[in-house]
Amino acid sequence: MRLPDGRAFRFVQTAVWTAGGFDSCGRLVQGPVNNFGHRALQLVAPTAIGDRTILLFTTSTPISANQYRNGYISLYFASAYQPQTQTSMILPLSSDPHPAYAGLTMATFTLRDPMASAVGPGSYFMADLFPNPYSGVALYAAGSGICIGVAVGRPWSVTTPMYDWIQVEGIAPVVVQNGSTPPAAGEMVAAGANGIAVPYAIGSQSIGHSLSTIAGLAGPTYTTPVLLSGL
Repeated sequence: MRLPDGRAFRFVQTAVWTAGGFDSCGRLVQGPVNNFGHRALQLVAPTAIGDRTILLFTTSTPISANQYRNGYISLYFASAYQPQTQTSMILPLSSDPHPAYAGLTMATFTLRDPMASAVGPGSYFMADLFPNPYSGVALYAAGSGICIGVAVGRPWSVTTPMYDWIQVEGIAPVVVQNGSTPPAAGEMVAAGANGIAVPYAIGSQSIGHSLSTIAGLAGPTYTTPVLLSGL
């Protein structure tokens, strides 16, 4: 949803936390973390034009039930002569439920749309699986995922999944760390631990620019307007 003033929002499904909770408004959030054990799965059977199912042989990392429901699959060709894998297509997966799969077994995934071209099979045809970044959204944890926006709705439940809005563009109220040198107006801010924005540093994920200079406040955090970009 995009408003005339430049703000943009996305509707997401939240994750479930096992303990604790937080007032979500103004906190940075992330999608589910990609599992690198679900990369380079071998394509077992050919997919013809019009097919909607893909048969893969899993790695040793098990796949949970519905982990990739509404997610994505990347199909590509890689060989010993081309160590850099070349992505040929990224396809959305179906909203249909899928079962759990043990490691080193056959796994079937359903595409949202029929195949537009034939692929494989062969030992060099591989697939990577990616979860839907807007399903299972949780409080941002530094170093574990990608910040996708700012929570703007009511406080999120810690016991059951729920649906709510996050802001992804435009001016947003963001909870910022009140350290010894909080970001000044015009300075870049980055995603930090516990969903709190911090001054940008090399290697961190920039979320935008602070629009206000605030100094002398008590307490560990404060809320300030940030112009979001790149989320």
